Amino acid sequence: MKKIKLIFYSFIEFVLLNKNKKKYILFSESKYYKNHFEKLIENLKQKFDNDVYYLTSDFDDYNFFNTKINTYYVGTGIVRYLIFHYFNCDNLILTLTDIGNHLPKSKNCNNYIYFFHALQSTHIIYTKEAFKNYDTIFSNGIYQEEELKKAEKIFNFPKKKIINTGYFYFDYLLQTINHKIVQKNLILYAPSWNYDKNNFFVNHGSKLIHKLLDKNYSVILRPHPEHYKRSKETLKKIINQFGKINQFFLDDSFSNINSMEKSEILITDNSGIMLEFTLTLNRPCLCFDEIKKIHNPDYKNLDIESLEDIFMKNLAKKLKISEIENIEKHCVDVLKNSNNLQSKVINFREKYISNIRHSIESAMDYLMNLKN
Repeated sequence: MKKIKLIFYSFIEFVLLNKNKKKYILFSESKYYKNHFEKLIENLKQKFDNDVYYLTSDFDDYNFFNTKINTYYVGTGIVRYLIFHYFNCDNLILTLTDIGNHLPKSKNCNNYIYFFHALQSTHIIYTKEAFKNYDTIFSNGIYQEEELKKAEKIFNFPKKKIINTGYFYFDYLLQTINHKIVQKNLILYAPSWNYDKNNFFVNHGSKLIHKLLDKNYSVILRPHPEHYKRSKETLKKIINQFGKINQFFLDDSFSNINSMEKSEILITDNSGIMLEFTLTLNRPCLCFDEIKKIHNPDYKNLDIESLEDIFMKNLAKKLKISEIENIEKHCVDVLKNSNNLQSKVINFREKYISNIRHSIESAMDYLMNLKN
């Protein structure tokens, strides 16, 4: 009841009473994106004070930010839809894809600005029209700029302004993460989510965890936030199967940092955490790449190799599903060869990610110079 009251209070105050055109509105779906927003909010608040507003669909997220900034809890239903329809602002900043497809664009919002919450390429794991309706994109690097511009040309999408700011969360990790608390034989299993129900986590997640525990590894399972909605039954079965085993840990916290810091190896299929883990910690990653995560069936029209494929080819070890049986051997092998990672990691980061450690400053340069 408290949440419902707060949602309607937000609608009345934000839309009906506070009708002035707002300079900056930020929107987040979930507490899991808190660390992606935090530094940007701090900088905007410092420069524009009470002209910055934060809307969230997550009550926990509301509780974190409401002491720092004008914050409104909008839930996930009709009230959120109406607020999106009636937005009156110069700039709306969000990391929600497919605006205008699922949630409406407001005719009274001048500039829809998207920033990324993953390092992966734009044309395979995202839907075809994921970025079509934004006015401005804060891209992680030139690779995404090239993909987005080619998509505009091939699919006749509207042209947008693309600013290579760099990746906010990557800079946050570099500043925050502790390299010294790694635990021997601890493995982080972080599966990706997929619209296709025939995916690695659903079909093979339990078997992988069982095999790792059987070989005396400790395992942290960190589900993607979408798994709590799309793979509830699989997650429930895994927790029931392994939850009482001392070497099994479920990480459901909003941040993945603690699990990353402690783990010697990451195992995933197509999750963007593979790039974050290896590129910040110089630690090895095993990727089961047999079941692809393809949310854009027309991706081949762009004829561009994705960043995640380049990463897996050069910095990770790709495995087939049949190799779950020999997972111990592969864990031993990648740890033996992990000393060779550091120079490759440095070269990869410098080649593909823009403005490392200065992404927020790059975004603020753009925002400070807007005419609206």
